[in-house]
Amino acid sequence: MDERTDTMRVTGSPADNGSLPQERWLPLAFLSLLVATTFYVIFRQAPVLAHDVAEMFSFVVAFGIFMLTWNARKLIDNHYFIFLGIAYLYVGVIDYVHALSFEGVFTREHHGVSIELWFAARYLQSFALLLAPLFVSRKIRPGVTLAAFAAVALALLGGVYTGIFPDYYVPGKGLTHAKSVSDYLVSGILALSLAHLWRVRGQFDRDVVRMLALSVLFLIAAELSAAFYTDVFVYNSVAGHFLKIVSFYLVYKAIFATGLIRPYDLLFRNLKKSEEEVRAARDGLELRVAERTAELRIANIRLKEELSERLVAEEALRQSEERFRSMAENAVVGTLIVQDGRVVYRNPEQERILGSVPLGIEFRHIGRIHPEDDRKFERLCALVRDREAFREGMELRFFLPADRKGRYVERWVQCLTVSVDFQGKPSTLVNMVDNSRVKNLEQTVTYREKLASIGQMGAGIAHEIRNPLSGINLNVSTLELLCQRAEGLNPEERQRIGSAVAQANAASEKIAAVIRRIMEFSKPVIPRTDRADLNQVVRESIATPEIAGRKGDVELCEHLFPEPLYCNVDPVLLGQVLDNLVTNAIQAMEEIAGPKRITVSVAREGNLAVVRVADTGPGVPVHLREKIFDPFFTMYRGGHGIGLSLSLHIVSKHGGRISAGSAEGGGAEFRVELPLAEERSRE
Repeated sequence: MDERTDTMRVTGSPADNGSLPQERWLPLAFLSLLVATTFYVIFRQAPVLAHDVAEMFSFVVAFGIFMLTWNARKLIDNHYFIFLGIAYLYVGVIDYVHALSFEGVFTREHHGVSIELWFAARYLQSFALLLAPLFVSRKIRPGVTLAAFAAVALALLGGVYTGIFPDYYVPGKGLTHAKSVSDYLVSGILALSLAHLWRVRGQFDRDVVRMLALSVLFLIAAELSAAFYTDVFVYNSVAGHFLKIVSFYLVYKAIFATGLIRPYDLLFRNLKKSEEEVRAARDGLELRVAERTAELRIANIRLKEELSERLVAEEALRQSEERFRSMAENAVVGTLIVQDGRVVYRNPEQERILGSVPLGIEFRHIGRIHPEDDRKFERLCALVRDREAFREGMELRFFLPADRKGRYVERWVQCLTVSVDFQGKPSTLVNMVDNSRVKNLEQTVTYREKLASIGQMGAGIAHEIRNPLSGINLNVSTLELLCQRAEGLNPEERQRIGSAVAQANAASEKIAAVIRRIMEFSKPVIPRTDRADLNQVVRESIATPEIAGRKGDVELCEHLFPEPLYCNVDPVLLGQVLDNLVTNAIQAMEEIAGPKRITVSVAREGNLAVVRVADTGPGVPVHLREKIFDPFFTMYRGGHGIGLSLSLHIVSKHGGRISAGSAEGGGAEFRVELPLAEERSRE
């Protein structure tokens, strides 16, 4: 109750009803009458003094308005007052100059500039009042505005003193028609400013806008009153000056007095209005807060229940994931989980099968596939992409790098797919089983069965061919002997018969060589091992006349180990292996145009002695590096496919291993590994 009473006292809320209380307007009316009477008496006794008092009052009020608005320009949010305060400063300055130039009367022989200065001030004041409402919601730059009004004021003063302004009084004739026109023109501009002010009245306090409107009305009255006197004496302008005093007093009340007594209303009117809106909304807000608090209390109870259920579900999910990870991490089956075509999980067994599989890699890039299994792998990728189950499984062959020199290990993998959800997203589970051991055993059994059948078949073929071949050779020899003893043959015929006999012998020898190879292949290999230096065995093997006769333009280089490497080997059988490897290398380089070089090197790697035979030929494709050791498989025209298979058989009987890879120069490299004799002796 006290707060509301204080607010009414400060803001003058009774005035909101459209009238002033009696205790306020009676003293104001009495004071106005007293001032008017006193001013008139002084005007009658001392006109110049009364005139100067009226003008000084205007100047003091104008300067006070400027000082208040200028010093509070950073706090005032309504730039109407700042604009008006700057304008009134220069209006007061021109009125002050008008007072200094006033002489009391306009003589018939002399004309002063005081009346032009009066209208210069009124024009500046009327246009300022007309433009000021534009800055109710716009911002001005006070410094620029101050400079602009200074320029306008100087221009008006210059216009007065240079004669640009029209003459309002002509000696000998009196007041001119231009004075009457200016009176009505200034009044019209003030009327427009009043209408403009009334249009934006909602941006002002009611008391302030009421006093500003009255100030404009009194200015209009002051101008119109001047239109009713026609003599040159100043006495009849007492009403206009009094009305001007009242107008400036009202501006003083609206801005200066309100700014000192009630700065809250003038400088922070929007804040006061916001406080009223806040006070009006506070009660409703408290009610809504109470309702919302009750709703939040109920929601909090529900949230706790849901949170408890969620915690239980999360704990169950965590335990489920832990069980899954424990099973997956220790499974003997490789496991991959694929989402959107990329691997998001793999267990250790999977990495053992295919090597390192980075998370996030595309499924189709998990390993190097055997060329013959490309179509099957594409089908597997489609199954994974479409999340289709494939429990029957498919066998694929992957190549895994065995070392840095291009050797690969072929791994057989059985793949199965299942559609699952992983971490809330649809995924595909891919299980992989390493079947390489089973496949190797199958290949070993097949290889042995093939060798046995080849041995039996070879023995039969050799037996069936050898006897007819012996008869052919005997007949060819007899034919050759008869031709030599025959008489009557000319040299040309003898040469032709000799050539035919030579070709028959060559073909017979070739057939005999094939029979010998088949017989050698079919016979069981029983090495007669002895402790021998591998350097010496290699040196003697590659220096045989057979290799020297076949190498042609091929450069044969050897790099032996600087120390003896003793192995338990059969030098004859091991020489046969080296002969096969060098012969194959020579055949591989027959059609190349570049340099032809074969390098045979001996090295030690741990407990192994390693013999490498490298060439600069076209190399062996990765997918054929295991198949070339199959019996009767050959990559070259005219080959029998027996040499590498026999070499594999011989090296295996020595407890070693033979493999194919890539040489540093891009050709093929065959690697023969044999255990050192010293290591066996320690065992």
